Amino acid sequence: MAKIIVRNSDNLVVFCLGDSQDITLTANKCNFTNENGTDTYVLDINSSTHTAYTDVTAPTKFWGNCFTYIDGNWALDNNKVTNVNAGRTANDLPEIEVEL
Repeated sequence: MAKIIVRNSDNLVVFCLGDSQDITLTANKCNFTNENGTDTYVLDINSSTHTAYTDVTAPTKFWGNCFTYIDGNWALDNNKVTNVNAGRTANDLPEIEVEL
């Protein structure tokens, strides 16, 4: 199982974390524990703008901002994937692979 952070305005999944990782959403920020034990703080994510969900089955191949999550249902945003890959190609980076 996984934990995800979803932007309220468009249901875009910005982070998909392991079930053992802790997420804290406050009025001012979001922080989560990485798998190596360090913490990440995100100041533009907070309890007003995003929602954290637990016990979610993660996609097979996740990439942030390329999926939506609505009422327990995942959807792949092909336009986002195309845009990410265009930018990666322009910078000589390998394309991402995503899969539900």
